[in-house]
Amino acid sequence: MDKDLKDIKSFDTKSGTSSTKSGSSETVVKRFDSAPAAQTVTASLRSAESFAQEYVEKLGKLEEAVKAEDHTYAKKLCDELLAMYPDMVSVQYYSYVLEGVETVYEAYKKRYGSSNAVEQFKKDSMEECLEVFVVEIAEAKGDLDRAYHGYRALKNTAKAKYIRYQQGEKALKAGHYATALGYFAQAEDYRDAEQQARYLRRAVQVKPEFDKHVGNGKTFFERRLTEELPEQMAQYKALQKQRDDCKYTYNEDTIYYVSIVVMMVTCIIMLFDDAECNMVWPYFAWGIAGTIALHNACVLDFRLILSSLCAFAMSCAIPFSKILAEQYLGTYWIAMLAALAVTVFFFIRAIQRIFGYRKCQKIYAAMDSIKNNYLHNRQERIRSELIAQYKPEVGETIIKQWMDNLETFC
Repeated sequence: MDKDLKDIKSFDTKSGTSSTKSGSSETVVKRFDSAPAAQTVTASLRSAESFAQEYVEKLGKLEEAVKAEDHTYAKKLCDELLAMYPDMVSVQYYSYVLEGVETVYEAYKKRYGSSNAVEQFKKDSMEECLEVFVVEIAEAKGDLDRAYHGYRALKNTAKAKYIRYQQGEKALKAGHYATALGYFAQAEDYRDAEQQARYLRRAVQVKPEFDKHVGNGKTFFERRLTEELPEQMAQYKALQKQRDDCKYTYNEDTIYYVSIVVMMVTCIIMLFDDAECNMVWPYFAWGIAGTIALHNACVLDFRLILSSLCAFAMSCAIPFSKILAEQYLGTYWIAMLAALAVTVFFFIRAIQRIFGYRKCQKIYAAMDSIKNNYLHNRQERIRSELIAQYKPEVGETIIKQWMDNLETFC
């Protein structure tokens, strides 16, 4: 953006804009009586004569190339002539025609229909053809530069200004200020083009003042809010730290807590089962529920096959442990106490998450309360005051773009 503002200065320099008034007629006469001035004028006239002569020569070659149907050379000459003088009717006409018969036919078909396209093209003058090309090809494809020069060639200045104004608006919204200034200058007196050009020129002078006023754009609103609402900002930042330290910023799905309940119930049932594990379903239910709890508690994703294997392994672990414990230790309660310990671990983990999540929600609610009741409203007031201060000088679009570059606090 700053580069675009600097480019505006160079644009004004190239266009010859000057704030000094011209001198008296006597001064002008003396100036042109001097030898250096006379030499400058003579050189300018010779340059213009050379330009005109080159243009006429190339125009003649273009006509010859068109007659000889040397389209490649003719297209090259067209491009060179348009670069020299882009508002020439005949050159623009040939530039469209040389694009191909299909291009011409499609343009006329859009305007007059398939049955009348060829006949109408034969009847139309070069200017009438060019008007069709500009509307149906250049404007339709969004080639606004080409459309602008087409309307200039057709002496339709109103339409030409309208197109330049459109381009100026697009460039301004994109933040390309130097480009926008050029378009608005060519739009002349169309709508508020002159006012927009003045805004853009003024932006060069005002931007350093604006940058000095806001300082670091990333911390501007934070600094202002700290100055105006120190107590609320201190509370908000303390809550921010608590939020960042909070472990449980999200809650598990309902299925997680259901799985914990299933593990507790089945574990109690398995405690009263004998060592030979006569009941089968509690072990499988405990294993499946334990797998679900393990996935959620440890945030693991074993995918389908590994999850199934994990559930099967957990389901078989307790029965085998009970049998082995009974055989070698003489009691199966050691295995059941291990299963109970695993179940209690998941239960405690679930309770921690419930209370931790509620604590985090309270922190978020407190932050939202301070933000909505104090900080956000004051931040918008600061923004509105800044816009009101600079809008009369640089216009609404430019000041809003500058404001968008400032990082909001909340």
